[in-house]
Amino acid sequence: MNEPRRTHDRYATERALAPHVDPGWTEAALIELRLIGVDGRAIGSVLAEVESFCAESGQSAHEAFGDPEAYVRSLDLPTDQSPMGHEMWSAIGPAAVQSIGMVSVTWAVASWRDGVAVAFEAWHLVLLALLITSVLLVARFYDAVIRFVVRRSFWWTWLLTMAQLLVLVGTALAVRRLAPGVLWAAPVGTVLAAGLVLLLVGALARPPADDPVTAPLRQDAVSSRAARVLAGSSRWIIPAMTVVPVAITLLVPR
Repeated sequence: MNEPRRTHDRYATERALAPHVDPGWTEAALIELRLIGVDGRAIGSVLAEVESFCAESGQSAHEAFGDPEAYVRSLDLPTDQSPMGHEMWSAIGPAAVQSIGMVSVTWAVASWRDGVAVAFEAWHLVLLALLITSVLLVARFYDAVIRFVVRRSFWWTWLLTMAQLLVLVGTALAVRRLAPGVLWAAPVGTVLAAGLVLLLVGALARPPADDPVTAPLRQDAVSSRAARVLAGSSRWIIPAMTVVPVAITLLVPR
């Protein structure tokens, strides 16, 4: 009984923009248009044309226009970014800063639990390098990552994220066993405060996108699920992920 309502809620924006078009087709087109850098007004115009044709002809979007991604790319619309665009790469800096903040908070909590100063060892540096590498890989394959997050269920994304964390932690623990020894130490309060500041700075350094989808002859703008994912999904994901290693640190005895 609840499934139809969840489906309707998911596609509420798509139905508002193109009520006579399959919402799955509309969503795929929206994602592709956003990823190639088409502005909101042009997106609204494209969807309005598809909606008008489908409403008048009675054909489905798949019958009339085929695959939504291929159709969108065939339009040769003006874009405001290159394939490795500014918006994509501008996310690397904040994400890297937040990654450093995440590991700093985790290390500080572990040291606080043990009642000692934060002792930095070789495995700390390896873990930090792996986290930054992960951020760079996500940025490099940004299009594929966004498509996966939007199209798959939350649990697929969660499982892959947890698998990545397990690989990172496992590698760090192996380095810890192979190369023990303290490189330098720092007070717990200093490291914890620095980590929290880095998490916050990284989040605030990502301004929300201000390019809503606007249909022709409409004064109000419509925000799509694809746009919301692209604009806001990365802002708090690393701070949220920080809860996992902190919880493990506090709950699992040393």
